[in-house]
Amino acid sequence: MKLKSVFRFLLFICVFSVYSQEIIVKEYNSKSLQEKIHFFNELSDSLKHVNRSFLKNDFEKNIDLSNEESINISVKKILAQLNFYSANYIQSVNILRRILEDKNNTLTVVDSMSIYDELKKSYYKLYLYPEIFEVNSKIKELINNGADYPLWNYNMNSKLYGRLRQYNKAIYALKNEIIELENSNINDNLIIPSAYNDLGYYYFESNSLDSALINFEKAIFYADSSLKQSNKGDYQRLTSVAKGNIAGIYMAKGMYEKAVPLLLEDIEIGLKVKSNLISTFHSYNQLATCYIKLKKYNLAFKVLNKLKNYLSETPNETESVNYLKNRANLFYQLKKNDSSYYYLHEAFKIKDSIGLKGMNRILASNELIYNITEDQRIIEQHKNELKNQELQIKNSQKSIIMFFAMGLFCLLLFSFYTIIKLKKSKKEINEKNKEITLKNKQVKSALSEKEVLLKEIHHRVKNNLQVISGLLELQNISISDSSIKLALKESQNRIQSVALVHKMMYQSENISKVNMQQYLEELIQLLQVSYGSKNKAINTTINAHNIDLDVTVAVPISLIVNEAVCNIYKHAFNNKKNGQIYLSVLKISNKEYSLLIKDNGIGLPENFNISKLKSIGFDLIKGLSKQVKGTLKVQNNKGTEIKILFNGSKI
Repeated sequence: MKLKSVFRFLLFICVFSVYSQEIIVKEYNSKSLQEKIHFFNELSDSLKHVNRSFLKNDFEKNIDLSNEESINISVKKILAQLNFYSANYIQSVNILRRILEDKNNTLTVVDSMSIYDELKKSYYKLYLYPEIFEVNSKIKELINNGADYPLWNYNMNSKLYGRLRQYNKAIYALKNEIIELENSNINDNLIIPSAYNDLGYYYFESNSLDSALINFEKAIFYADSSLKQSNKGDYQRLTSVAKGNIAGIYMAKGMYEKAVPLLLEDIEIGLKVKSNLISTFHSYNQLATCYIKLKKYNLAFKVLNKLKNYLSETPNETESVNYLKNRANLFYQLKKNDSSYYYLHEAFKIKDSIGLKGMNRILASNELIYNITEDQRIIEQHKNELKNQELQIKNSQKSIIMFFAMGLFCLLLFSFYTIIKLKKSKKEINEKNKEITLKNKQVKSALSEKEVLLKEIHHRVKNNLQVISGLLELQNISISDSSIKLALKESQNRIQSVALVHKMMYQSENISKVNMQQYLEELIQLLQVSYGSKNKAINTTINAHNIDLDVTVAVPISLIVNEAVCNIYKHAFNNKKNGQIYLSVLKISNKEYSLLIKDNGIGLPENFNISKLKSIGFDLIKGLSKQVKGTLKVQNNKGTEIKILFNGSKI
């Protein structure tokens, strides 16, 4: 369950509040280039966004046409902004970087600050967080040199850590930023309450619910004391967001009755001011969740029906997914499994679509990184060539000087030899100590960064596998042959089982181990959705407590379990209304583990011989057993029993 950050809703207000306004083209076209630049800078962000195509076409005609360097730089900065509003983030970055890297440009402090600020916005959209860290350091240097920076960008460090989900660091950074705000001569009554709301948001995301509640209440307190009288609209928007967030805390604690009135107030104000409908939709979904938890199903239906109408007017993919999940959960509570499965299936389709868009953004980011790296490589090559030329000149000068100094040096060498040697040794020891200390710090920093990157890699691999699974699902819909549909479904389940491993890897604190108890529980839930039937009651018992396997072992074990359980659902309980499945992963010795998959179904045929069986599923089980250096045994034991003794060490 997610809460709402004030800075996200303020951005929404900024961009979408006045879409209906239009630029008077005749007035704009009558202006000179310098007047057009001033006219553009005076426009609101929303007007820039609405008229981006017209403005972009006009300013592209004026690149480098002026004799004044400052005007040409201003035109390029405007084109970077318009590319940003057109979602051409790579093009925006390229324009801004060329301005910074062109040594012929004479940039003022104000120019540099605005360029870095625009550059950071595009990097956020492209998820290039290392580049954002670099830009933030440049902005800090400018601020330390006395440059002014927009007040509402005070939170550049905490916001970045929040986007990286390093909430403890975000909390620490935001606390320091709030202290700086309180010590400064700020004249914006909205900023302090907003900062405390975001601090509560970070505490909530780090599961410190009591601290989150304290800071949300602080946000309301400061809004009451400084904002209520000066700006009623901002006061209502901020307090409704904070109360909605407090409702989220009550929901996390299971106090759904206390959450309901706060959500109703948040929704009422959200529909009234209409400044952040996505936030209002989120509160609608939370309200529906509360009513479902309280078993007030009629009220839940009413809320979801209202939300359905609003979503059709202003669609939002994330809230659409939450809406469909609430629908599925509601029908599940009412024992209407077919309807529940339908809405759950629709939710997964939209979620896969979101994942595909995320993948496209990642590909765009990789392309930009490649281009930037290539540009930097060329620049470094030129720098190295210049350094080599300078080194050759210096070497020639040294040779001449050394020739005349050699005689004098020989006379002094013997007397100073011992002293120089001692000083040199002491200096080398000190330098080595400094080098070792520096390298230790670099290693610690690199390890921390690699852990974040590894989690991001697992996340992206999981998303890629989800996309492949979604493609198979789309292919399955268009195929009528039942045997092909079954094969596609089995392939989809195999992909889902591997994706689940990577999901657990990036959600776990230990990124090299998979908790098998938690993993098998989630895998069985997926298989029940795929193969379960409302006419059959099949219960599964899992015993894999305190078993953590390396990812190289967990993947083949997960595929073995997937194949075996799929076969059980398809064949073991024919003509039976109920059944039992037992799964266990046990540690036998330091390196040896056992996997047991058992059911109480109809069992194997009398003449069953696994070595002569022609089955993709059993061939896969045999191959994967060899991969984990395991011995496979299949037999009848009041049903079918599959037992594998395998090596749990890293493959």
